[in-house]
Amino acid sequence: MFKSTIIFLTLLVPTYVTSQTTAPNIIPTDSYEEIFNPADIKLTKKDFDKRIQNLVSRVTNNLESFSITERKCDQNLLKNFSEARTKNPRGLHDEIYFLEGLTLEICGKLNDAKTSYEKSLNLRRNNPLVLYRLASILIRNKQHKEAAIIIQEAEWQGFKEKYLLTFLKGAIEITEKNYSDAINLFQQSLFLNPNFLPAAKAQYRTRTEFRDVTKDPKVRAQLDNDIPLDLARLVSLDPENMSYLFPYLRYLLSSGNILKSPMKLDEGLSLVENQLKNPKRNFSDFALLKVQFLEKLNKTGELMEYLKELEKSKKITPVLKAKKDMLMQDIDEE
Repeated sequence: MFKSTIIFLTLLVPTYVTSQTTAPNIIPTDSYEEIFNPADIKLTKKDFDKRIQNLVSRVTNNLESFSITERKCDQNLLKNFSEARTKNPRGLHDEIYFLEGLTLEICGKLNDAKTSYEKSLNLRRNNPLVLYRLASILIRNKQHKEAAIIIQEAEWQGFKEKYLLTFLKGAIEITEKNYSDAINLFQQSLFLNPNFLPAAKAQYRTRTEFRDVTKDPKVRAQLDNDIPLDLARLVSLDPENMSYLFPYLRYLLSSGNILKSPMKLDEGLSLVENQLKNPKRNFSDFALLKVQFLEKLNKTGELMEYLKELEKSKKITPVLKAKKDMLMQDIDEE
């Protein structure tokens, strides 16, 4: 039963769903530049505003309040740093240079940010947070040896967020294509902070790249086992990111079995149904995915009712309409 239906559906489902590879193998859309974004890694908007407000109150009561939103460059903010230094010539310049550097970094002016961080450290070297941000810029500038020295100095100064420094060490290894070492360091970072999204992204990207280049069948087999776990973590941490959700759904469909692994199919169906509630999503894509999961779960009655519901609400696509007609034909023949 449903033999012709299954063949037809397989031909029409988007490629990100029907691939039969054991582990997803895609190139993530995010880059390491995004992973290093300071708004993601250390200083949230709330923390940043608090530092700014504290700085303003200590420097002068005449400066206007200013803040920065995550991932958004505020050019006007840069003018205020210069004004703050002018109005307070005797002190706090190390803090002002740090905040200026962070703002420049968010604005994408890495060399200028590096200069500001270095000026801050020249005034007060014992500041592991500034060392951490400086190291991240050095890595992006491919100054790996210099970055390693700065990371070590931050460790000596007792930087409390060890998972961040471990992450930076992993970033150095991946730029040198030392895949195994990078993966181990990203794992350590996630062990210290399981919810640290940049390390989860980097670990997934590193494993997918490693899988593409390795010629060792044992290593590739291990990566095939590990990559879906990375995707599961990313879907949990970043559920709205389709570049992780689609390959994970593809994996659940290709590996799920109603007898051996029904939980995978149930999980996939639940993820799809949640996305169907989101008006921003492509409804037809996820409706088609729901049909696939229902079919693999052998929920024939629920599948038929869903297709009728789509037809009644005029949301049924030509592909799903053909699917419904074939299903009806199979039932009639039976």
